[in-house]
Amino acid sequence: MERPSKVHVVGRTPGLTGAALSLVLLAGGCDPTLRLAPASEGAGGANDPTLPNDPLPWVDDTGSMDTAPDTDVPVVPTEHFVVLGTGDGFTCGLTDRGRIDCWGRGDLGLTEDPEGTWSDLDAQGTWWCGVTAPAGELRCRGEDLGNRIEVPQGTFASVDVGAGGACALGLDGAVTCWAGLTLPDPGVPAASDVAVGDGFACLVGATAGTVSCFGREELTPPAGLTAVQVQAGSDHACARSAAGAITCWGEAAGGRTAPPAGAWVDMALADAVGCAVDGSGDVTCWGPGVGDRDPADSVGVDSLAIGADHGCGLQADGVVRCWGDDTRFQASTPLVGVQTFDLSHRGVGCAATKSGLQCFGGTASDPVHAVPALSGVTSLAAANRYACAVGADQAISCWGDDGSAQAGVPAGVDWSQIAVTEYGLCAVGVDGALRCWGDDFTGFTALDGPWTSLDGGFAHLVGLDGAGNLLCEGRDAGGSRCSPPPGEALVSVGAGTRVSCGVTDEDGVVCFGPDVPITNVPEDGTWSAVSAGKNHACGLRPDGSLTCWGLDDVGQASPPPGVYVDVDVDFDTSCAIRASDRALVCWGARAR
Repeated sequence: MERPSKVHVVGRTPGLTGAALSLVLLAGGCDPTLRLAPASEGAGGANDPTLPNDPLPWVDDTGSMDTAPDTDVPVVPTEHFVVLGTGDGFTCGLTDRGRIDCWGRGDLGLTEDPEGTWSDLDAQGTWWCGVTAPAGELRCRGEDLGNRIEVPQGTFASVDVGAGGACALGLDGAVTCWAGLTLPDPGVPAASDVAVGDGFACLVGATAGTVSCFGREELTPPAGLTAVQVQAGSDHACARSAAGAITCWGEAAGGRTAPPAGAWVDMALADAVGCAVDGSGDVTCWGPGVGDRDPADSVGVDSLAIGADHGCGLQADGVVRCWGDDTRFQASTPLVGVQTFDLSHRGVGCAATKSGLQCFGGTASDPVHAVPALSGVTSLAAANRYACAVGADQAISCWGDDGSAQAGVPAGVDWSQIAVTEYGLCAVGVDGALRCWGDDFTGFTALDGPWTSLDGGFAHLVGLDGAGNLLCEGRDAGGSRCSPPPGEALVSVGAGTRVSCGVTDEDGVVCFGPDVPITNVPEDGTWSAVSAGKNHACGLRPDGSLTCWGLDDVGQASPPPGVYVDVDVDFDTSCAIRASDRALVCWGARAR
């Protein structure tokens, strides 16, 4: 099993004071179709605490303005991360205001943000533990193997979890362990740092910095080794000296115990890979499992956390940067100030913020993540292999897999809106006409508009013109997915994986497609937009509340409470823009 690690930021922790600050320092040891999106960020954007709390302006794809009622929600001031923990498909961060935010896999309750104030956390595999502030109590969440969740009582400063147990340090450095890990008799010395592996733990003595281990005799460290930091994999461990040198011992297969020479400021271990960062922020990894967890270039961070298939670094300003596998959004840093976004129907998405574009999902090294430097994005669409956007210059820019969907963008057209399928692209010009190209739309002829609604599914696209006529085109078009129930006139429509959903002219919602796999469609209520996935859908109401229906096996139809300005869903995940800080919030198989 992979052994990830936590990280404590080096430097100031702005905003954290009193008992919470003391504990952190001790712990540190040394596709909706009517795209409702904010029209502007205002003077300072989502990071400006002076942003007015007036109802947010909304703009749809046609450029018409409306004011959403009941969105007078205070803007949340910007928070900075001070501690990171990475597990199997998820990442957790502790902010300078003592809040824990987790993103990635949506099962086992791993990414449900806990209430209260916290001073430390650590994550591994399928569980994480934290220390509350100012009480110093232990709490854990995730898969309850070996009585992991039954934590000891007491007052603690920090916690470390591993494959075979967990240990916490008291305010005086006393070591307490549980979940299958037993302290030796007559005990261990007070420690300044502790790391837990598979059935063993290693610690740095609080007095002389001597490294010792217990639990497995074969993992005894070199005699007389002193350090300021210790980390543990499943079957090996490493220690970092005051001068920055790293020494490892234990299972050596694949170079696990052969770290590079140098003066390192932080290190992190998983089962088959270790990484270290130097004073310039450059990251170097070693071991047989480096793969995508080795960043292609410097990530400019001060400290590290390495998960099962991804890595994250923490900058001095509290910004998180991750790399590696992102199939559960675990390598996607939290986004605020989101102006518009779109999810594909295979787990890839892109978002436009005031500072630029970011794509997430899949593998962080995929071409779709190599986003161009675009400003003023007005429309954005993502497929699994590529994404496209309309910038301030009204031109279409695409990136990712250079397939048929991106070839042959008509010349001499200013664009206002786009939608994509897996193998095709449709766009509306400022002249109101709709044009499509790519394998999914071979032989398509431009259609006059204006078009008020447009959305792409996996292989079919749906849209509405100004007269309410429904367009359904693409390789996967035709049949029931293009035929709403008789007598239902639509005012907006969204394409799911193989179904479609729409808002009717009577403000209701309908879903239609082969065997109508989306169940429990609400029969009443008023709606602003609807987005469909494979077996579930979500609708946005005029007051900004969300309701989802259909399959909910991984929580994709259970949105968190709040006020939102946009929603989009894919195969088994849903995302929405929160009104208060315009953060991208996701739930289901991939959460953030």
